[in-house]
Amino acid sequence: AMAGIPVRNDWTWGATWGDYNNDGLLDLYVCNRHNAVNSNYLYRNNGNGTFTDVTRKAGVSDGTQLTFQANFVDINNDGWLDLYLANDRLYGNTLFRNNGDGTFTDISTSSAAGITIDAMNTAAGDFNNDGFFDLYVTNTPNGGNVLLRNNGDETFSDISASAGVQGFNFFWAGNFFDIENDGDEDLYVSCMKDFTGSQNKVYVNQFVETGMEVFTEPYVNGLPGDTAQSYANAIFDFNDDGKLDIIVPNNGSDTIHLWENIVSNSNNWVKFTVEGTVSNRDGYGTRVEIWAGGKHYVRGHYCGDAYLNQNSEKIHFGIGTASMVDSVAIHWLSGITDVLTDLSPNQTYNVVENSTNPIPVNVNVVHADCHGSDGEATATPGGGVGPYTYEWTSGDMTATATSLAEGNYLVTVTDSNGDRGIGFASINNIGVITCDIAVTMSTNGVGGAADLTVTGGKAPFTYSWSNSATTEDISGLAPGAYEVVVVDDNLCEGRGIVGVYDNVAPCMPIIPTETVVTAYTATLKWDVPPTADASRARYREVGSPTWLISPAARDTDSELTIEGLTPDTEYEYQTKTRCDGPVISGFSASYFFRTAQLSGLPCDSWIPHTIASDHDSAVIEWTDNQDADRYRIRYRIIGDPIWKEQVALWAMVTLGNLTPSSMYEFQSATLCGATWTEWSVTTWNFTTTMAPPAMAQAGGPAETDREDRSALEQLEESAEASFKLFPNPARESITIEFAGSDNNAVTVRNANGQVIRLINSTLGSYSLDLSELPTGMYFVTVVDANGMPSTQRFIKN
Repeated sequence: AMAGIPVRNDWTWGATWGDYNNDGLLDLYVCNRHNAVNSNYLYRNNGNGTFTDVTRKAGVSDGTQLTFQANFVDINNDGWLDLYLANDRLYGNTLFRNNGDGTFTDISTSSAAGITIDAMNTAAGDFNNDGFFDLYVTNTPNGGNVLLRNNGDETFSDISASAGVQGFNFFWAGNFFDIENDGDEDLYVSCMKDFTGSQNKVYVNQFVETGMEVFTEPYVNGLPGDTAQSYANAIFDFNDDGKLDIIVPNNGSDTIHLWENIVSNSNNWVKFTVEGTVSNRDGYGTRVEIWAGGKHYVRGHYCGDAYLNQNSEKIHFGIGTASMVDSVAIHWLSGITDVLTDLSPNQTYNVVENSTNPIPVNVNVVHADCHGSDGEATATPGGGVGPYTYEWTSGDMTATATSLAEGNYLVTVTDSNGDRGIGFASINNIGVITCDIAVTMSTNGVGGAADLTVTGGKAPFTYSWSNSATTEDISGLAPGAYEVVVVDDNLCEGRGIVGVYDNVAPCMPIIPTETVVTAYTATLKWDVPPTADASRARYREVGSPTWLISPAARDTDSELTIEGLTPDTEYEYQTKTRCDGPVISGFSASYFFRTAQLSGLPCDSWIPHTIASDHDSAVIEWTDNQDADRYRIRYRIIGDPIWKEQVALWAMVTLGNLTPSSMYEFQSATLCGATWTEWSVTTWNFTTTMAPPAMAQAGGPAETDREDRSALEQLEESAEASFKLFPNPARESITIEFAGSDNNAVTVRNANGQVIRLINSTLGSYSLDLSELPTGMYFVTVVDANGMPSTQRFIKN
């Protein structure tokens, strides 16, 4: 927690590291699989052993999706790591495109990567050698696994069925790797052992051999003896023979399996290890391209390649029968590219960032002042033969790049012989003044001290303390709050505040050091007093005679939030603390803050844009309003006089314990400040599906390790025995394959429960035309000749 990553009581199922802002430091993304209040979290590495929660600022909280795992992967080859999330059940996967400015844009829909399946795992690899990373997502039997081919234009196509990699079992981790060293990436997929006797899968890529995007299964029943219950696997070359092996940490009493690769052929290989100097030291996010035997191959180097997994640090290429690696390009996240040529195969090469560029380049910088764009960087070649040409990523074409804002810049220097060197410049904003204050507590009300350290800015500095002191450090202090304003030689300003407590006083009120406001809330932050048990504040609008009381903060809490405030309003507040035992401080002197102005968006009841339901639950989503504090929904079965209500913190709500085969209606309301809007005039509807048939007690399916499986999942598992749907997702048509050719009555409903197709079929299969249906989730119910209903869902994309 001291590092800035709080200890949270969340359902965390996955985490991944990646340098999303290309500053050379690895950042952390944490996945929470919870559908109530817990979002995912992105923690930015500050470079000093601490992290900052930038989830909301970056736009990657992903609401309340059930996220298992995430991948940092560059899907558009722009040098910035994007973020792809595997979300379970009714929640579609999410693809966040990195904007390169510290923020992300959700392109799940436009990219067609936002598939809705029981997603467990995502893996990235270039299976068809087109230079773009494809995605493989594992699933339960409900539609099978999904292979998303990257089309190179920030869109993806589901080719799972034609590629032969669906599987139709309870799959978890899946990894791309080249089993045969023939140059195309194959797949190994871990499977949870269940009553069907399902096994882990090996899919062998046939792209190099045939030019077709298809995989085969040389081991239809899995590797011999590979019958353990598996959730994860990792790929590495344990005996360094150039052939990739598999390690599988199986569940329960099943022992770990180490599968040695004994494929016998004469194919060659090459491996690389990378070490960043400007980029992160491990080189995560590095993209490696090689050309060998007239073919082009690409691999990525990532931290957290699949569910509960980390593959080898060595970047491995199979190159078939090629006898030479003609050239290698290693693209670092810094923007630097290292090029190697004429490498012998069957060796491992260690590459340090910027080590292959023959001309050393020294760069001197002048940092920018006061958030301005007056920085400069000058490149000086340390070798080569002049004259030189210069090409900066800022667009400058001379030795000195000017008018630079804060950021990272590269310069490529080329001499008259065509040799080149690359230099790197990091422009900081020295106008940003940071005040760090170390405190010495007072004793019996005297002797406290505040020692100020200023970073940033341009000396000399002036100091103005709230007690009228003008020195850098102050001493002889009584308990209280002390604020300092620091002004540098460019008139740039920085502020700091610190609380001085007494180490023998019986009890002191908390001393706020920061106040964070929105239009309707204020969060007070402080250093915890040494003897505090609980703290609170009283507050009021300036000029009001009436004080209001805040919620209480516990002894270890260092902040509390006041809600229900009025936008753009000045408030006064005072603090109070209860200390060890019954001792209570008096109220402090007054502090002040002003709430933020409204964004201009109307505060109105929300309007749903997505409604999905199964037999006993429903998921409803809408567009978030940044001025809203809470959302509310009331719902009931049509005709029922009693409404049920539920409050949501995010722009999404999950309704549970619903009655099967019932039509519900609901209305919405939004809380802005202290006032809820009226219930929406519009009433929306959805219909729950039929309940699943009872599962046989004897000889029926064994319990799986997914204790929280919904009844919809169980229903669809049972329905697999009655009919199959494929491909799923589908675009133009979907085939319903019946277990028997007797009369089958088919009902197709949309996510709102409306019947859109009624079909009677006496054939073994039926092709359902989807061309006129909008994209979304649909439910197919088949009633066989015995009157037994079965239901499955599919996605139209």
